[in-house]
Amino acid sequence: MRVPRRAGCTLMEMTAATFMVTFLVVALFDTSMLLLRTSLVSLAADRIARVSSFHGQESGSRWGPRAIMIVNPTHTESQLELILNQDLDGLDLNNTTIEIDWPDGGDFAGDRVRVTVSTEFRFVIPFLNLTDVKATAVSYVTH
Repeated sequence: MRVPRRAGCTLMEMTAATFMVTFLVVALFDTSMLLLRTSLVSLAADRIARVSSFHGQESGSRWGPRAIMIVNPTHTESQLELILNQDLDGLDLNNTTIEIDWPDGGDFAGDRVRVTVSTEFRFVIPFLNLTDVKATAVSYVTH
């Protein structure tokens, strides 16, 4: 009895298996990059909230209590740009928005400062949509 040849079936199975393994590797890469971007945005919000807490009513350079919104912070000559460029190299500053506001209505010692940083993340896998990554941090004005 003769064994049937399976050359065509083996080729099809190998093609399907290669496609699935490649897709899984790219999906793992995308997920890790999304987690890295989320971590960087959260770090940026925390650092800016900490710096903003030192720019209250009694400081030499006051930032509040009016809300500040910075779109594309690469073109600002400020302490925020210095913070972002020093520590957050993986963040695309061209698509980043920073919002700083004082929910208590003032910038006196003990009042809150809230910082929201948002940016875009584009997946490598073409059929997944663009995702906004956003983080908010709250700190208290010290002086």
